[in-house]
Amino acid sequence: LALAMTAVNYAVLTGYDQLAFIYLGRYFPRWKIALASFVGYAISNSLGFAVLSGATARYRFYSRWGLSAAEITRIVVFYSGTFWLGLLVLGGWSLAMQPPSGLGDIWGHQWARPFGLVLLALPVVYLVAALVRRGSIAIRFLGRSLDVTLPSPPLVAAQFVLSLVDWALAAGVLWILIPGARPSFVETMSAFMAAQFIGLLSNVPGALGIFETGIVVLLKPTVPVANLAAALIAFRAIYYV
Repeated sequence: LALAMTAVNYAVLTGYDQLAFIYLGRYFPRWKIALASFVGYAISNSLGFAVLSGATARYRFYSRWGLSAAEITRIVVFYSGTFWLGLLVLGGWSLAMQPPSGLGDIWGHQWARPFGLVLLALPVVYLVAALVRRGSIAIRFLGRSLDVTLPSPPLVAAQFVLSLVDWALAAGVLWILIPGARPSFVETMSAFMAAQFIGLLSNVPGALGIFETGIVVLLKPTVPVANLAAALIAFRAIYYV
């Protein structure tokens, strides 16, 4: 079941690039886009530095298809944003509404709920902006201006759905691998999102060690460490290898 869910999850991941090409207004055979996306995510998930490693793999595909550097940049920004939407929504909701049991043992845990609300606010702002604003938005940074065109509301809705399904599937793979009595899926997903968030920020290849430590710390009050270790080894082998 974990293998099947992982296969479905990687199929869902290829949808990020499919949506990005719709946003760009360029059309290629779906199987070609799916192949490039799969290779990009297989590499970036294992090596870390997702923006660099995954984008480099895609560049080798997309540049040969005749896309310019500016178009490839827009694709990378779009799918990266989609990837983070689900993390912000589920991670923010988990911290604000259903924090994992082990969070109370961590220094500064009292800030988890406010931080979760901040995370939730970011995708809400993006959604509202897409609903009320048409055309491009000029973003100024370090004296430079970049025009960003917001996606249409249906495309934004697809981004949210795709990213939420992606993250829920990934958390589900770990959850079903926990032997013995499992915590609730919601609690597991809460710990999973927090550990992934820390791992992504660390940029350690595959978040190796960072992700596992986070899961153990956050779930050890409800799951024996030996059970968590077994699940994490299986998850690392199945989902990454």
